[in-house]
Amino acid sequence: MIRCIFKEGCHFVASKTRVSNWKKQTMTSLNLSTTATTVPTAGIIVIGDEILKGQVRDTNSSFIISKLYDIGVRVLKVSVIGDDVEEICNEVRKFSHLYTYVITSGGIGPTHDDVTFEGVAKAFRENVFPHPELVKICSEFYNTTNLCSPAMKLAHVPKSARLKYGFDPVHQCRSKYPNISVQNVYIFPGVPPLLEKSFTLLCEDLFGGGAKFHKSDLFVNQDEVSIAEILSKAVQEFPSVSFGSYPQLPNSYYKVKLTIESNNPELLSKAVNRLRELLPTDCLVEFDPEPLKFSMTKIENVCLEDGMDHANAALQDVVLALSRSRMEEVVLCIDASLTGVVTLHFVHAVWKKMERTDLIATILIQNPDFVKQSNFLQDLVSRYSLRIIDEQSEIEAALRQVHASNKNLQLLVVGCKCNQSALAADLTSLYGRESISLLSPFSSWSETQILQFVRKLSLQYVVDCGS
Repeated sequence: MIRCIFKEGCHFVASKTRVSNWKKQTMTSLNLSTTATTVPTAGIIVIGDEILKGQVRDTNSSFIISKLYDIGVRVLKVSVIGDDVEEICNEVRKFSHLYTYVITSGGIGPTHDDVTFEGVAKAFRENVFPHPELVKICSEFYNTTNLCSPAMKLAHVPKSARLKYGFDPVHQCRSKYPNISVQNVYIFPGVPPLLEKSFTLLCEDLFGGGAKFHKSDLFVNQDEVSIAEILSKAVQEFPSVSFGSYPQLPNSYYKVKLTIESNNPELLSKAVNRLRELLPTDCLVEFDPEPLKFSMTKIENVCLEDGMDHANAALQDVVLALSRSRMEEVVLCIDASLTGVVTLHFVHAVWKKMERTDLIATILIQNPDFVKQSNFLQDLVSRYSLRIIDEQSEIEAALRQVHASNKNLQLLVVGCKCNQSALAADLTSLYGRESISLLSPFSSWSETQILQFVRKLSLQYVVDCGS
């Protein structure tokens, strides 16, 4: 991976943040203004012995990084440390000098190993004390006034701590427990749902106001070695732009994803155009990294292209069939083939266009001996938010399970290889009626037509799963 970061940003402090003497001295020596408009930076300290032991996976840092990036704050370092007062003290003190914002996760709670408040207090040469406002909150929540109770550990914070409440738009009220901050250090809980809720409510208010990042992606079908010199040249020509190179293995469309980032949109545009000039034209790949975004519009646009009448006919069949059925009457049956991928994508796009909120009831047809196919299907389940009602190696067995749980079936959409006549007969036999519609919109398509459509929409697929 080749990466050039806007290094200057690590020495700047946003105007809303209190500037330490160390920062002032650093900026003076570099002949930099403390009020200059620059990229605010952040350092994240993840605290918890359970993280270091591998007992709990850290998801908080990636969540925080994503949120900060969206509002124009660049995270320059993530540190994972244990529940130790001295270690927390040293790391917080060091980070506080280096970054605009320091964000801690974990180590606040009622037990013996929750020592983040103590560590932060020591970093700034303070003691912890029972904050009257927090004492009131904890006493009401835990039903105790005993300051020595473990429940009151959440009320003992550094002497100079500031309290900041978020506003919950769902319940239209102030958050029950505030964020605690000391100078440029912001202390968040370690439990992911609690952190995510608190950080979402407060992120813009605490850390926003800077210039947003702008990003463009280029996709190339050559490896990193082949484009390394070209990328290095672009980095030299645009030192204040961030370039990233990320191999994608395996990928059906490209070999390397290049990212170009800047908080200056005009500079970004110049850098992207220059990189396009430097790269061989035949190595650039047209690829949509978000095929589910505006998926119906994208499908309709492809259907309007010359020679795509068969795609338009299939789309109309799906729209008509779904519009005539209630959500609880529809079942989708797919496998990991190209046909399964296209069928799922069409149904999902029409489903969203019709503003149906229920998850699509889905049968997965898979061979458990083929791990690659099984993993791919599970990825589809996650990406398309499917409701799996059964997983079988044969569609006939799956239908028997569907009949046992869904007597209201009116439409079965099939995206896998099957004998349609035999399947229709099975449905009639199981349900005792011939009113069930069977739709297999791509059964007449050739393998070339299906693959062409999949690639036009940048849909992920498994190469050896057939059409």
